Amino acid sequence: MAGKLMGGTYLTDRLGGRPVLIVTGIGTVIFTLLFAISGSKSYAMMLFSWAANRMAQSCAWPALIKSISVWFDPSSHGRIVAAASTSYLFGDAVVRLLYGALLASGWTWEGIFYFGAVSMAIITIFASVGLRHRDPTSIGEQAIVGTSSNVYHSTSDKPESFRDLIFPLLKSLPFYLLLLMSIGLTFIRETLRDWIPLFLEEKTHLTQSQAALASTFYIIVGGFSTLLVGNLMDSKKFQSRKAWLMGIFLILLIIFLSILSIIQIIVGDEKINTVLALVLLCGIGMTLTGPYSMTAMISLEISGKKGASTVNSLNDAIGYAGAAFSGIATGTIATEMGWGFVFVLLTVFAAMTMVTMLVYNIFVERKRQKEIGFRIIDENSEKSEREDEDEIQLEENILHQTATIEDST
Repeated sequence: MAGKLMGGTYLTDRLGGRPVLIVTGIGTVIFTLLFAISGSKSYAMMLFSWAANRMAQSCAWPALIKSISVWFDPSSHGRIVAAASTSYLFGDAVVRLLYGALLASGWTWEGIFYFGAVSMAIITIFASVGLRHRDPTSIGEQAIVGTSSNVYHSTSDKPESFRDLIFPLLKSLPFYLLLLMSIGLTFIRETLRDWIPLFLEEKTHLTQSQAALASTFYIIVGGFSTLLVGNLMDSKKFQSRKAWLMGIFLILLIIFLSILSIIQIIVGDEKINTVLALVLLCGIGMTLTGPYSMTAMISLEISGKKGASTVNSLNDAIGYAGAAFSGIATGTIATEMGWGFVFVLLTVFAAMTMVTMLVYNIFVERKRQKEIGFRIIDENSEKSEREDEDEIQLEENILHQTATIEDST
């Protein structure tokens, strides 16, 4: 969270996404190597290198969102953000399987970290070459204009000052609604991501290793959900009703969570059918992960190019701060009251988040639709006036030419 607030806000919006992404990659390589080297020598150094690594990596996503705002037209942001989100969805699943296989084949944990550092170094080298241009104008293309219907009412990609970046957000209803969405969705996602393997181990007939492997299905299904929601958001039907679309997914999420909580409360300490548990968890992943990932796209709508990194960083930071208590709450409730009431808690958070999305749709998206409609009417009116003026001018020219011909004869 500290990394997002320190490096992902004004600094990234001012410098641009490219240099921050490259520095983040270099920092990740250095601190990953330092963690592996210090593992058997100093716990203090391990703690420092781990914290520094997390801080460096936390700047990467806001920098990527900043780059997306500069390089891609807003009409395609849903698809682009969805594709970018697969890096931590499909990527997470692939890395779990890969590192599990390496450990099973006899690799030490230090070897795993060396492997990660080398892999990241290669990725950073390719990224530094592929991202050598700052924006489309540097390769002879037209700059992405974007829209001015954001909190800054600007199409610029650079803030003039920190005050210029932050103060408009403090007076923005869409921004506060986005933060509430993020808190709810992040709480649910972090709870499930951390506790699904233990839930499957305790409440189904899977062993610990089988439960860890089965949890990847939840992640993979969530990745496909993100791609689906991203493409739907760019479609004409939902382009002005993004929160409404996310609300539909949240209704389905509430249904899946409710079914799982009822089953758990009924069976008590007994185990449940493994296939049923996996189907319900995949349904939860399908209906949760898409809306969660697309809060980054909503943040782009609110920020425009000017504050893309800042709004996204604050959104993530507040979301993770609110979800920081998910581990304590989940552990306590699961121990004292059972898994059924854990899913009841998640259902309540999903319902509150759905209400927030409904409010966003009513007070933000519908207002924006009206503004766009009025703008189109004004543009059509101006176009009609210009056409009338052109017709009058044409008639005057014809009359003038006719009079000239008559005089000459």
